[in-house]
Amino acid sequence: MELQQIQLYKLRCSLCLDTLKDPATIPCGHSFCLGCIDKNWNENEEGEGYTCPSCAKAFKPRPALVVSGTFAALVEELARLQTAPTDDFECFATDEDIACDVCKGNRLKSVKSCLACRASYCEHHLQPHYESPAFLKHQLVPPSKSVAQSICQHHNEDLKMFCLTDQQVICFLCSIEEHKTHETVSAATERTKKLDQLGLLQEKVRQKVESKEKDIEMLNNEIAAIVDSANTVMSDSENVFGEVVQFIEKMSLQLKEHIRRQQEFEVERVKKIQEKLEEKIIELRQKDAELDEIGNVYNYSQFFNAFQTIPPFDDVITKTANTSSLKYFTTITVALSEMRDKLQDMLTEECDKILRKVPDVDVLLPAVEPNTREEFMQYSLQMTLDPSSVNGGLLLTDGNRKASVVREKQCYANHPDRFLDFSQVLSRHSVTGRSYWEVNIGKGGATVAVSYKSVQRTGDESAFGSNNKSWALNCFDKSFYFRHNKARMFISGPPCDKIGVYVNHREGILSFYAVGKNMTLLHRVETEFAEPLHAGLGLYWVGDSAQMC
Repeated sequence: MELQQIQLYKLRCSLCLDTLKDPATIPCGHSFCLGCIDKNWNENEEGEGYTCPSCAKAFKPRPALVVSGTFAALVEELARLQTAPTDDFECFATDEDIACDVCKGNRLKSVKSCLACRASYCEHHLQPHYESPAFLKHQLVPPSKSVAQSICQHHNEDLKMFCLTDQQVICFLCSIEEHKTHETVSAATERTKKLDQLGLLQEKVRQKVESKEKDIEMLNNEIAAIVDSANTVMSDSENVFGEVVQFIEKMSLQLKEHIRRQQEFEVERVKKIQEKLEEKIIELRQKDAELDEIGNVYNYSQFFNAFQTIPPFDDVITKTANTSSLKYFTTITVALSEMRDKLQDMLTEECDKILRKVPDVDVLLPAVEPNTREEFMQYSLQMTLDPSSVNGGLLLTDGNRKASVVREKQCYANHPDRFLDFSQVLSRHSVTGRSYWEVNIGKGGATVAVSYKSVQRTGDESAFGSNNKSWALNCFDKSFYFRHNKARMFISGPPCDKIGVYVNHREGILSFYAVGKNMTLLHRVETEFAEPLHAGLGLYWVGDSAQMC
């Protein structure tokens, strides 16, 4: 390898300035290409004789010129190394490689390490291990820096024993000295045993990998199924709403046609009445003219005779039609407005039910429960309170999202869903999938609850948490109490003015959180929900309020 460091220009012919070809050395020691020096001497043969082109030393008689075989082979090898640097210099060992222990100077990378020789070899120096019978029993392994670590530092012997007591590799002399009272076996035997254990462990790992890969494949299939299902439902929803629109347009056209026919009929009827009235007016005007003529007769005899000829006259005054009170078609407008309101309420309620089913899709693997507020907000709902359930002591405001205790009892219509004995209210819509909502609570007391709609509406057991159909977190300033089925539990938690409620209906999970910089879990319920759940609010004293965020 040191020869590679020789600069090739030092092996050039001074006559042709090229690398020596068939190098010949003359008696003074300088070397030239055989053809170059032979040509030079032939051209100067009649002059000063045979001199060296480098040092001008003269020779008589003319020296015999022969090619130096060793020198020629050296020049050829160096030229080969110079013209193909990529193949060889890439084999030089770097700091990250294991260098050959035999190479001098720039050492090559090792290709094998020998456990018997305790050394590492490049491809060139490894050849004796393949060619010489003396190395046939040597064990070759991939290049390793730990070859020297297989030697005992105390006895300079191979570490071929294993101490079961200390769980370490030792040499034979260690086994009969420091470890003589310990249980020892050959390292090869223990390695075989450990390999069996390793094989079992690898099998378990591979089984887990295979299981996870199947899970991933299953999830990929699930993703494809979710996308296909969502696309199908979106197409179905477009078709359904399109049919609804077509039906409404059809009904609108039918109603217009019916109104138009009725309009024509009524107009025709009124025109006929109008014609009769006009005829009557003509007749009455004629009568008026006749009476006027009789009134202008001044002869008494003629006047009384004419007066007696006046036929009986119907003096009943017909009531004039009051057009300002006609509201024939305006009743349809009122009916249409009522129909619109009912349709909007019905469609809103049905669409809400459908929207709540969107996140309620079956998954193949258990879903990961959220931890941060951002993750909870993925399932957030805009809760509104149901006016049909609100107690008369509460006033609903802010779009039926805020409930406040008022001094004067509210006059609400009777309704079977109304709470009669406690100041509480349920949400208008239910939750069946994974849902999250937040409640702002005032400085007084408030109950944040979830409940079945079938909860009692009157009696002591109608209060949230006093039955087996509701779960309630009672918040009083800096203290919390959880109630369910009359059981009460004190809960410690940080002061807060916002409570987060998380429901995983399918998994039967209900959690209450104190919402601040962090989500602090106040209480968690794991059960099996038998019905859809509604959010609930309960209040106590005049002036207290709570609001669905």
